[in-house]
Amino acid sequence: MPEMEIVGDIGLSSYGSEYPIPGSDYIDSPGNIAQSSDFSAAAGAVVAGGVLTVEAPIIVPLVITAALAMKIYSQKELLQKQTKETFNLLRKMAGPPGFTYMLVVNKSGNYQNVRGTQITLKAGDIWKYGETTSSERYNASEMRGMVPGGVTLIPLFYGSQLEIKIAEKGAIYSYFSLHGYLPPGNKVFR
Repeated sequence: MPEMEIVGDIGLSSYGSEYPIPGSDYIDSPGNIAQSSDFSAAAGAVVAGGVLTVEAPIIVPLVITAALAMKIYSQKELLQKQTKETFNLLRKMAGPPGFTYMLVVNKSGNYQNVRGTQITLKAGDIWKYGETTSSERYNASEMRGMVPGGVTLIPLFYGSQLEIKIAEKGAIYSYFSLHGYLPPGNKVFR
């Protein structure tokens, strides 16, 4: 069985393992620390200290946990930016009631996003996240003309202006985290 040892900034290593933890330091021989960038199956664990021997049935959940931890760690600056902006919103007053929404495209096809890049979307794909304190954010004509085939507005969350701004920010940052870019209809993180 491979043994685990604490090495490097995030405390992940595999000693003598054929499957190093992706993106972690590992010891390929005594005293020789190497770096893994392979995202194939890994045998490893996140440990608080010492050495841990892992058994085969628990390898998969440990690998998934380690991969998620590394993904979050790699997006540290993005998470810090989101947290700072969210706390700035908390300083403001709650404001009037409203809702957070998403706009989804009605028809599959090629579209130009708000940054001028050509993209392909399927019917039901997200075009934009937004928030409003108005009972009707867009009229029917605006919904039909926003993109070829139009969009549908789907309310996601109801609350105070402060709450809906935080919910909108969370949706946009989550989308960016999953896709690596903003939703096609959002110009900025807001």
